[in-house]
Amino acid sequence: MDLQEKLQKGAIYVGALAIACHACYVMSLHDNAPKFSFTPHYQVVNAPIEFVWDHASPRYLHMDKVELPHRGHPGIVSGTTTPTFPRAGSRAEYVLTDGSKALEVVDDRNDVGHVFRYSVYQTGFLGLFIFKLQGIWKFTKLDSARTKWTFRFRLVPKNRAGNLVAAALMNTWKGYQHEMIPDIRHQLQDMWNAYVESGNDVPPWTTTVENIDVDYPLHNNHF
Repeated sequence: MDLQEKLQKGAIYVGALAIACHACYVMSLHDNAPKFSFTPHYQVVNAPIEFVWDHASPRYLHMDKVELPHRGHPGIVSGTTTPTFPRAGSRAEYVLTDGSKALEVVDDRNDVGHVFRYSVYQTGFLGLFIFKLQGIWKFTKLDSARTKWTFRFRLVPKNRAGNLVAAALMNTWKGYQHEMIPDIRHQLQDMWNAYVESGNDVPPWTTTVENIDVDYPLHNNHF
């Protein structure tokens, strides 16, 4: 074996060892590790904070136009919500394009600080590895006609294999975030403009049901 072949094999071994070490590191992380969280994203919505706060939820947002299939991740087809949604403890359920379902639970909601936290659980393939996606939406009044919206979220892995899946999904969800957030901003602005023009209440997107029950445990770990 000549020197060049030895160097090539050595490089392969070193590369494989580096990959294995990184995988072991990722698998060892706690589920609240920064690696599974996303940098906060900001948008300015051209609508008053009172209107935005009342309508920035899947009860009114057409999530089938926001969460489309992306890099193998299913999109949303339709949704149902419990009567008090989006109050704390209320639920929404989504039917996804792959036939599976996702459950959203509002963990808490602060009407004074204009911030709420929610968790999304999936029953499809990702549900084997990921407990949930958890998001925080915060709204800040800029002036009488503009609202700053701060959005951040993280993935909560279910097990060590879930750590690897969550790490691999980060780029997909970053792309999802950059597509999804502007779409929601445009919808909120369109809702406001339609309301100003017509004076009619915004029609809900979801169907209301009395209860949404699930047969799997919910994860209570928060940001």
